[in-house]
Amino acid sequence: MDPAAYEALIRELEPAACPFAPAILSGCAGCSLAERRRVAEGERVTCSSPGQRDRCLLLRAHLREHSAFALGIPDPAQPLPHAKALRMVCGGLGGLAGVVGSGTADIRRLVDLLLEHNPGFEGLPWAQMMRSVSALPGRGRR
Repeated sequence: MDPAAYEALIRELEPAACPFAPAILSGCAGCSLAERRRVAEGERVTCSSPGQRDRCLLLRAHLREHSAFALGIPDPAQPLPHAKALRMVCGGLGGLAGVVGSGTADIRRLVDLLLEHNPGFEGLPWAQMMRSVSALPGRGRR
């Protein structure tokens, strides 16, 4: 694939990119709305529902805000290294499953269950959820 075609395809897929793609690609979560797409030698995950994607973007923003301390990030605005971003999404989704009392790893189902009982993401027991982020082991040094 030539570089121009690759860049054009990435720009085309970006508006539908799944906010939890690292969790889906690593296997710690799944989503019934996720669509995997092969792009050159890599793989991208897109969402088939724009409304659900917006809710997931909001959840990820809250996870990012609340997980800074658990990940040892002094400045919450700084970009996360890949390993810490993976700990944030996998641990955060695990914590969310614990909060809603569900054993499911389906992100759409978790968000739906959560929003059935809460009007939004602000009132969640974030401290309890962040224990799951802290509990995930880091990759360690190579």
